[in-house]
Amino acid sequence: MSGKMLEEGVLKDKTDSIKSLVPLKNLETKPLFEVDTSKKVCVAVLGMHRSRTSLISGVLTQMGIYPGAELLLPQKDNPKGFYENRLVVEFNDSKLLPLLRSSWDDVKPIDWQKLQDYKRQLQEEAERIISETYKEADLFLLKDPRLCVLLPFWEDIFAKLDIEIRPLLVFRNPIEVAHSLFYRNGFSITKSLLLWAKHVLYSEFYTRKYRRCFLNTADFIRNPLSIVEVLESVGIKLKEGVDKHSIQNIVKSFVDENLIHYNLPPKTHFDDLPDFVRLPFVYLEKITTGELKFKEDLESKFDLWRSEYEEFARDYFVNVISQPSQKVIFQVFFDYGNGFSEEDSLRIELSPKKGINSIDLALPANVKQFRIDPIGGFGCVIRILDFYIGNKSNGKRLYLEHPIESNADFVYDKEYTFLHEDPQIIVNQSIVCSDNYDHFYFSFEYLDIFSPVSNQVEDRLNGYKVRLQSDLQHKENTISELQNNLSHLQTQLDNLTSERENLLAEISRRDEEKNSLQIALSEKEKQLSELQRELQEKNGLVSELQNNLSSLEQELKKITDYSAHLQTQLNNLTSERESLLAEISRRDEEKNGLQIALSE
Repeated sequence: MSGKMLEEGVLKDKTDSIKSLVPLKNLETKPLFEVDTSKKVCVAVLGMHRSRTSLISGVLTQMGIYPGAELLLPQKDNPKGFYENRLVVEFNDSKLLPLLRSSWDDVKPIDWQKLQDYKRQLQEEAERIISETYKEADLFLLKDPRLCVLLPFWEDIFAKLDIEIRPLLVFRNPIEVAHSLFYRNGFSITKSLLLWAKHVLYSEFYTRKYRRCFLNTADFIRNPLSIVEVLESVGIKLKEGVDKHSIQNIVKSFVDENLIHYNLPPKTHFDDLPDFVRLPFVYLEKITTGELKFKEDLESKFDLWRSEYEEFARDYFVNVISQPSQKVIFQVFFDYGNGFSEEDSLRIELSPKKGINSIDLALPANVKQFRIDPIGGFGCVIRILDFYIGNKSNGKRLYLEHPIESNADFVYDKEYTFLHEDPQIIVNQSIVCSDNYDHFYFSFEYLDIFSPVSNQVEDRLNGYKVRLQSDLQHKENTISELQNNLSHLQTQLDNLTSERENLLAEISRRDEEKNSLQIALSEKEKQLSELQRELQEKNGLVSELQNNLSSLEQELKKITDYSAHLQTQLNNLTSERESLLAEISRRDEEKNGLQIALSE
């Protein structure tokens, strides 16, 4: 562990407060990705706070990966939004972490034994949150930096719901993360680096059994399409027909370069980092560039670094490496035309009053430029309150415009951050040599960022809190009222939208029924016309048959009458025939009798 890294007192910022939560709707973007499984898939975005996981999650949301219906409200430090599920964050912050005797900014490892008595009840609630929130989504994302250390709890929930986790491990330069946390939360570099190690090392350890991928945010900023390649490596692929360049357009339309702060050149100040911070970042970079793959030997290295972190974190609040100096020492250099030198300088020891320092010095004759150097520390922040050069005889003053020339690593408004041992603020020749200025005045606040958060900064923050408390309360009341009105209006809008959709659906259904009936009616009319034509033809045939029948009946009557007449004649002829036959028979007998008589 570097001896330059110092412990600090506890100063918690409430910018992650759960009171600032509102539902965000209209996130139904058409998904551009598909997965290689029939199961539900959760893209778990895991990364340390201030590692641009919100940027990554926002881009994924724009590409149609569903983040949930209710997300955290954007804040001043994250104006594009966090893309964190309200219910999950609230559960982690207000239930899970407190029962684990921990918090989001606790540098100590999680003690899972503390959760045993409450685990079943918590699991039921967590299962309900996930199942209800993502019941309609086959592919969704879940982003909360706390998941880096809480994944063992949540993975049981996903397993029970048969949801497959595809972790996306996002990481950022730890010095950049620490600097961002210093500005937002007032954390020392030491605490922030411990938090970075905790989140990165545990998220790596907990995700070894999953199909996971890694994303360096610096690579993403340089090449937005890298996110597509990273996701495709774990079976989350662009749908057929989606142009990769459209992804780049989505990223460009979403990413605001003005919001990308605190970027350092690669490996800046890395020699001063402890191994359990420096080496994991170096190896993760090599993994994302393809130079290395995770194997057992590399896993053993990460296990070692995790053990080193745990050992240091356990002693973090006990072993104070050093204490901040109550006095601030500055060295002022004067350049008479031959450059700056120790001979032409003087040291000033300041005892701050209420956190404010000031230097009021005469400018020697013939001075071309001068330089102000804070001394005695590794890294500091100078917040300039007042800085001018003047002429006491005529009262003229020239207030220096920001940014003033310096070798600061970061300049934000009037705050100059130096992450090295030789900070310098320079007032150059073109300013000093004009209008016979004979003195300068420099008023500022000073903080050694590798030391504990100092009392003067706490006093300043407390002062801000007092001055802003009434305004904040008023704004909170106004926001609450507006949120209630918005919720009421949204409910009315949802109801009206639902009624409108129902009416449109009913109109559409009835239009379809009307069209169907009209078609059926037209068919029936055609059938009726055909039947009427056939009926007319049948009636003609019936009339003709009836006429034929009448003629046949008359003919039949004639035939019948004639038949009766013939029958009468036949009967008479038959009777005559029988009489003739009888006469013939009689005469044959007489003939035979005569023949017999003749014969005799």
